Amino acid sequence: MKTRFYAIIAVAALASCSMASAQSFTWTSKASPPSTSVGGVAPDGRPFGAQVTASTAEGIINGQVVKNSSKCISMTQPANAQVFNVHMMCDTADSDGTYTSYWGCTILGPTEQSCIGGMLGLTGAYAKRSGTITGHIKGTTATGTGQWNN
Repeated sequence: MKTRFYAIIAVAALASCSMASAQSFTWTSKASPPSTSVGGVAPDGRPFGAQVTASTAEGIINGQVVKNSSKCISMTQPANAQVFNVHMMCDTADSDGTYTSYWGCTILGPTEQSCIGGMLGLTGAYAKRSGTITGHIKGTTATGTGQWNN
């Protein structure tokens, strides 16, 4: 379970390194270990549980280094009722403002996942904006793209 969740945190840590002034963006991140994990192994052998993390991230968006901090929670979904293997939500703050991102992730392998999600701006340059975001995680490295809507 730790390996799978660890990869999701990489997405959360940098997903929001998007600058409010940028319509479209790309990002990359290295994962940090989660601060709290609960769960175990289900009777059918699948890992289950949730993780909480507080992290800082740095990304290169449009040639500029952007730093932020995120608090995220991720949780596996039941095998008989899932569109995604894992759901995650993050609150992120940077020098431009704050926003929330929400994610659905599909586990592709022991240390690989693919995620899609949305962003809702809360304050500052992000206020009243929405957006979409994607991420691919392999090991402790994550990359992705996103777009803020007007």
